Amino acid sequence: MTVPTILLEGIIQYPDVRLLQVSKSIVEINSRIKELITLMRYHLSRHAIGLAAPQLGELVRLIGVRRSLGKGVGDDLIFIVNPVVVRTSDKKVSIIERCLSINYGRSAFTVSRWKWLKVKGQDLNGKTVSYKAHDLFGYQLQHEIDHLDGILISK
Repeated sequence: MTVPTILLEGIIQYPDVRLLQVSKSIVEINSRIKELITLMRYHLSRHAIGLAAPQLGELVRLIGVRRSLGKGVGDDLIFIVNPVVVRTSDKKVSIIERCLSINYGRSAFTVSRWKWLKVKGQDLNGKTVSYKAHDLFGYQLQHEIDHLDGILISK
C-alpha cells in the first residue's frame, strides 16, 4: 500500500541538506523536543515503522521505531534519545529498505546491515535503556541511527 504524499507532509525529502548532516546530542527533553516527539508519534502510528528527528528537519539525536507491524500499534512505539551502537555481530546481511525521505518511501534500495546489534541510549524520562536487536527491529535501529549520522542509504 502506498501512503498518499499529503499524509507524509512534514517529512523532508532528499536532497534537503539537513538529511546529510550529523545531529547533535540532546541535553534536555524540553518543550521543543516534546513537540517533536508528538509529531514523530503521529507519523509512526499511521504510516512509518521508524523515524529519525532529522527527517522532520530537527538535527537532534532522537529516533522512534515500531516494534510490531500488526494492528493496534501505539503501545509498541520506542523512542531512544542519543542512541549509540555499542556492539555488533561479525556478520552482515543484505536487505531491501525504503526511506520516507527518499521519494516518500516509494524507492527500494539494497543495503548491508549487521545481523544483530546492541544499542544504548535514554528513554524519554532520561533513564538508560539498552536493546539487543536483530531482524526487522535491528535493521530499523540501524537505519534510523544512520539518519542521525547524516547517512541516507547505508552501503
